[in-house]
Amino acid sequence: MGIYVFYQKNNILNLFKKLMLSLLLNRKSLSLLLIIAFSSLQIILGLQEIEVYRIIGYEEQENSYGSKVASFNLMASHFTGDLLRKLAVIHLNKLTEENVQNVLNKKAAGLLIVIPQKERQYNLQKEVMYAVSDLVSKAIYIPVYICYENAQLKEVISNLEADAQKKQRLEKEDYQFIVSTEEPKLIQNLQLYDYYGFLEKPADLTAARKSNIPTILVVGNYDDYSIFPDLRKGEDESAVSAASVLYMIQHLSEMYKNYKKIKYNVLFYLTASGQISYQGINNWIAKTKNSRVIGNIIYAFIIDSVGRFNTLFVQIYNSDVLSSDSSLDVLKTLNQTLTNYNIKYKLISDSQNPLQGLKIPIFRIFDGYEDDISKKNSAQFDLYKLNRPAYEQNILFFTEFLASMLYDFNKEDKIIENEINQAFLDSCLAFLTQQTRFYTQLTKDSPINENINQIMEKYLKQVGKNVYQYSQQKFYSNKPAKLQITKRLSAFVDLYIFAGVVGWLVILYYTFTHIKTAEARKRNKQD
Repeated sequence: MGIYVFYQKNNILNLFKKLMLSLLLNRKSLSLLLIIAFSSLQIILGLQEIEVYRIIGYEEQENSYGSKVASFNLMASHFTGDLLRKLAVIHLNKLTEENVQNVLNKKAAGLLIVIPQKERQYNLQKEVMYAVSDLVSKAIYIPVYICYENAQLKEVISNLEADAQKKQRLEKEDYQFIVSTEEPKLIQNLQLYDYYGFLEKPADLTAARKSNIPTILVVGNYDDYSIFPDLRKGEDESAVSAASVLYMIQHLSEMYKNYKKIKYNVLFYLTASGQISYQGINNWIAKTKNSRVIGNIIYAFIIDSVGRFNTLFVQIYNSDVLSSDSSLDVLKTLNQTLTNYNIKYKLISDSQNPLQGLKIPIFRIFDGYEDDISKKNSAQFDLYKLNRPAYEQNILFFTEFLASMLYDFNKEDKIIENEINQAFLDSCLAFLTQQTRFYTQLTKDSPINENINQIMEKYLKQVGKNVYQYSQQKFYSNKPAKLQITKRLSAFVDLYIFAGVVGWLVILYYTFTHIKTAEARKRNKQD
């Protein structure tokens, strides 16, 4: 099981010196010193450390939500057992809103949620969110963590469950769970960064086109609003959205080298606010609303989750302005390109415009589940596992669609080769998933921001940065912590150890007594 023994070496050595001195000076103190020795000696079997991630803590409109407690030192119990002043341990397969509420009702001093290793490839946010919604809808004053299961922790949970059910086991232990870390601090000023750039530089255009070049806006996002901010989730919705846009940037810029005359310019925009109502790009639109750039945008496409299925939904905002010949041409091109790639799709009209201030047709593209958009809101839908063939097909479709809009090609022919640039796409997904994409991690110098900026600088023109204040909430600082699990020995084992310590000290006592007596006799003979 890979256990080892913790003990306080200096305390034991000091105790031993005092014990020997006392034995030599006063034999009557032996019994008292034996008791002190046993009470001072702590022998604990320790298990390996496990990385854990704390639940979100934040303030909004002067109210507190979530947990702001980080450190704890608690005895552990299965969530079905006695939880008073203990840490409740619950596995994902038992995680329900009712069970979480029972944990709170039983006055647990903390909660640890354990998820299987295989779930690293999924986006568990909604599944966990449903169960712990009560924990983030108000302020709670207990630590709440989540961690991945390993073989050792699986055995601990099994033992805790057996204890809760009063099952007999060969060994009876008490488990102590310890997290020692700095307490969270409120982050007062949180700045986020969006990046954008043009496929064609307006300054390079002819004078006639400078004043009125129609522009297509393509928007993706790379942020991740997570109830466990430090839990890295991998290739989830926002990573897929951002990687899709970066791939289109690289591919279309390479095409532009061979086709100088284009019908539209393309403005690519990657925001760190996709999951908070696109606050960043709306901030940018408001700041530049009177500029020629905004005035020239005639269509906008939001690339959302496109990495699971090759059934796509096209959600249309401001559909009342889809009446001109050019607008109808967009729909025709979209339909033809989807047909070329054998992708099923549904058009949906929506009145709530995500990009405020743009009174133009806006298309939001996301994938669906069995042609049923109602399942978009189910927990199953958000168990996000990347379907690489479907994802690549969806990227090729949209790259093809944009190319068909930009250049005068036969719409019934494919422009883009079916071979995708695997190396570039992999590199984008790699840097987007190397760290969490929660807002407190997307700072100015974060590797994700630096990589996005570098790619745009390489392939686009007039690259810009929009810096804005995250104003919706104030978050408490988070960082992964180490959970130390120790196992205290049972009462019977303690008794055996006590007997051994007593025997050891008795032997030492008689050894020193014999030495002292022998030295006394030797001195008497000399006298």
